[in-house]
Amino acid sequence: MKLGEIIREARKGKGLQQEDLAQKVGSNQAYISCIEIYVEPDFSTACRVLEALDLNIKETWEKMRSQKKEKAEAPSR
Repeated sequence: MKLGEIIREARKGKGLQQEDLAQKVGSNQAYISCIEIYVEPDFSTACRVLEALDLNIKETWEKMRSQKKEKAEAPSR
């Protein structure tokens, strides 16, 4: 799972619109949309977004890393 997917899932789970999240982190809706779809934000932005969504930064990074590792270890057909 990519960071953008985690952010989108958490935002929707909290019933927030992209504009709501953008206001919480001092950004704009368009940038939140980009993060959720394809842009990897810089570390400080990622931290602000994760904190605004009450997500633990270390746990989120570990989740991303473990899923990347699982994909890499999956047998190819």
